[in-house]
Amino acid sequence: MFIDGLGSGGAQKQFVSLAAGLSGRGHRVTVVVYNDLDHFAPELKKVGINIVRLAKPFRWSPKPILELARLYRRMDADAVVAFLRSPAAKAEMARILDPQMRVVVAERSIYDDGPLPLGLRLTQSMHRLAEYVTVNSRCQHLRMQEQLPSLAKRLVTINNAVNLPPDAVEISEAIVDAPRVLAISSLMPYKNSVLLAHALAHLRDAFGIEAKVSWLGETFGHMKDYGAYRETCAAIAVLGLADQWTWLGVRGDVDDVIARHDVLVHPSGIEGMSNAVTEAMAMGLPVIAGRISDHPDIIENTGAGLLFPTFDAESIAETIALFCRMDRASRQAMGDAGRRTIAERFTEDGLVDRYERVLDAAIDGTPLRLDSATNPAEGRPCAV
Repeated sequence: MFIDGLGSGGAQKQFVSLAAGLSGRGHRVTVVVYNDLDHFAPELKKVGINIVRLAKPFRWSPKPILELARLYRRMDADAVVAFLRSPAAKAEMARILDPQMRVVVAERSIYDDGPLPLGLRLTQSMHRLAEYVTVNSRCQHLRMQEQLPSLAKRLVTINNAVNLPPDAVEISEAIVDAPRVLAISSLMPYKNSVLLAHALAHLRDAFGIEAKVSWLGETFGHMKDYGAYRETCAAIAVLGLADQWTWLGVRGDVDDVIARHDVLVHPSGIEGMSNAVTEAMAMGLPVIAGRISDHPDIIENTGAGLLFPTFDAESIAETIALFCRMDRASRQAMGDAGRRTIAERFTEDGLVDRYERVLDAAIDGTPLRLDSATNPAEGRPCAV
């Protein structure tokens, strides 16, 4: 299994879940990386999975491609599962060197509206060298099918695996004036941290609600011009929100953090299947999120939370205010619906089952039978 590194991101978490799940079923799994990030490395080592680090002396070095092809032959591997855009491109180029290589790509690029940028179109078109391309969102499946029709027969939707904790969040009796709001995300601009700051100010000024926001995730505040960290800090200062916003950074006790909040607010403007959203649902925490991607299906249609129009700070504030006016029973019903949805549709067994089917088809060269879990044409509608 091939990925750039084992950092703390959602894709890396899914990668590790899949590697551990396949290994637990008796498959011979080796993890191959080419950067030094190792947040999830202990989880792999704990279950006895070997990690091989390929050399990459500079950004555009072909060395990982060459080393991957050699490693594949030396290990007598049956297939490569490559997560993310750059590792996928490297695995597909390695296949040119070794045509016997079987490649399954786990694609996590998200297409915005309009034509694909040239660079993205070129790397996505390389997926013709893969047997199958998995995505974790019905909406992204449909977008890829529309933008790159030549990949239609290779596309498979596989839901993320989400751990279902034994205990759910305890829903507070009343949260009218000071809800505890959690955001879990990176600070890439499209995650809309600045927009959330403006929504927080509008919530205070228009509704008299002084919500306390905790932002969980990497800030990289020490790195110049990373993401929207500096811009968000500036907005917090200008809007007078310093006492309403806390940067939590990266934490290992995510479940405990979720349990100390009343609602997850996810302002991102572009998503596949958000780990933040599904992990909050697994804990029984109600969710407020943008009307994008699969959110109408997993949040609104299930009753697990509320949606707002994307990129509208006032709408975010209005939706939080609406949530704050709900009684405890209504908020409890949201939390229960979220846990039920995760238990039914986002299990680790389901993730591993579907990847086993994809890998069997890729290795044997047999057609993959699709069903409503892997084919969006048979699933529920999404927001595009």
